[in-house]
Amino acid sequence: DIEEEDVKGLSGILSLLSHLKTSNLDDVTPEAKTRASKAVIEGIIIVMQMLSQKMLMYPGVYLAFFDLLSECIVAWPRQVLTMQNELLSRFKECIEFALKHADERVNRSGLRAIRALTIAMLKFPKHANTSPQQIGVMQARILKIL
Repeated sequence: DIEEEDVKGLSGILSLLSHLKTSNLDDVTPEAKTRASKAVIEGIIIVMQMLSQKMLMYPGVYLAFFDLLSECIVAWPRQVLTMQNELLSRFKECIEFALKHADERVNRSGLRAIRALTIAMLKFPKHANTSPQQIGVMQARILKIL
């Protein structure tokens, strides 16, 4: 069983990543902004590895996770698109899970993430590690869910 400490720990990590993402980085160098974005994205990847179906039963965990996931795709589309295919596939799987989730707020986060990912793919096609075939498959899966 999931212990309360695990949920608190994961919630703390998500809170820290969210704070780093929303911190006012206007006064720092471009290199520092890049490091911050990488840290948040790598943090999300670590959280994805820690998440289990049982942990996603806690509203505080799943809302924080899916909100942060969609915010990162909106804020840093190039970095997300240039991820290794395996990691990008994990992001997409999380988005699909969000669309199937019972909580409407999570569904909205998933839709925001899809919108941001689609815009990024169209805006930065050279950076996308996704072939036109993969985009078509993803669109078909999304339509099937809806």
